[in-house]
Amino acid sequence: MSYRRDSTVYAPYGSFIRRRSDTETKPFLNRTKFAFAVFSRCDDFGKRYRIVRELQKYVNIDVYGSCGHLKCDVRSQGCLSTEKAQDYLFKLSFENSHCKDYVTEKLWFSLKQGVVPVVNWVKGQEETRVNSSHVINLYDFHTIKDLAKYLKSVAANQSLYNSYLTWRQELDVETSHFHSFCNLCQKLHQSTVRRQVYSKFSGWVTNDVCPKYKFVQKIRAWIDRWILFPIGL
Repeated sequence: MSYRRDSTVYAPYGSFIRRRSDTETKPFLNRTKFAFAVFSRCDDFGKRYRIVRELQKYVNIDVYGSCGHLKCDVRSQGCLSTEKAQDYLFKLSFENSHCKDYVTEKLWFSLKQGVVPVVNWVKGQEETRVNSSHVINLYDFHTIKDLAKYLKSVAANQSLYNSYLTWRQELDVETSHFHSFCNLCQKLHQSTVRRQVYSKFSGWVTNDVCPKYKFVQKIRAWIDRWILFPIGL
């Protein structure tokens, strides 16, 4: 039971559900800020803070959390309340690792709050239930400058921006693990599912799942976090 799609019981960080009632989404014209990000780790292998600093050369990005200059309510889903999140056009929903199927609450909180997510998914990491009409992927662009140029064009075009939110007319987002346990119950009651016993998980968990980071890369990540990041490099 895990976030991996090849798990016996699939337990994603979030799911789409059919919308049961109308939900107000702040109009495009009332969004006065460009983008924000929430990072609690500055030494991740996704090199998120370096990407953000490069992107900040072209667009305005507010960074919340221990790696940013702004504080937020850690009790709120996604750090900011929905009302405050919808002051922004975009959220940088970058994952800290590039592992198979690894798409976490960073994406689902953004979708739930009605902010267009900018993601950093590599091949094999993509969330299959989410497509290019839901998110903007950094790696669909040749350079970070190209991404910034596209974000500016979306921000300047109301109909183009709203096209990333049209799914909200019919769907909502569930971020609890309730549905995962429903999946487990369904499996337990399916007579066609054979009993399975697993003696070793290590190979399934580690092989071909995440990039193999060498010791030198881990040292570099530590240097990034504790030496280079504090001085703005």
